[in-house]
Amino acid sequence: MDEPRQVAVEPNIVYSYDAALAPIDNFEDGEHRFLSNFYKSPILALGMQFDTVEHLYQAMKAVSLRPALFVNGSYLKADERADDGVRIVHEPHGPGAAKKFGRGIKCRADWERVKIDVMRFCLALKFQDPSLRAALLATGKRQLIEGNHWGDVFWGVCKGVGKNYLGILLMELRHNLQQSPMGTFPATRD
Repeated sequence: MDEPRQVAVEPNIVYSYDAALAPIDNFEDGEHRFLSNFYKSPILALGMQFDTVEHLYQAMKAVSLRPALFVNGSYLKADERADDGVRIVHEPHGPGAAKKFGRGIKCRADWERVKIDVMRFCLALKFQDPSLRAALLATGKRQLIEGNHWGDVFWGVCKGVGKNYLGILLMELRHNLQQSPMGTFPATRD
């Protein structure tokens, strides 16, 4: 068996996989669905609970909290009974709707510079769940490829082309967890 391949890519991401093993290249359904950002995995962040990584990631693009509320399926409604005259109403919607809404959000000025670190942060929160962490570790040394048919060549690979940053960040997290069972996975790297 070949030695695991250890790779460093920009921005300072280190991960490993064994090229002799069959890659996992489908996060959309089946036993590896848990790797998808659309997988239901409640995450507490920004003082709210988000149903999926996709909900949280899209909310973190926002310049202010108000769009983040909408992404999460919440909205503000006037209510004279509330202390500040406003209450938050939550009507959950799926991650696809959150992603669609996120496309129209006015992004924070530094978004292109920080979006990989934001995804790293979102994944770190998701995989705090012990069962999800165990499932990620159970992928062993297999390469993780976010294969897709919708043309995402930044986070995944479509028709053999793509940067696969989602797969890479998942392998980075797995690598860190394999090094330390409690796992350290910083939200940002300098």
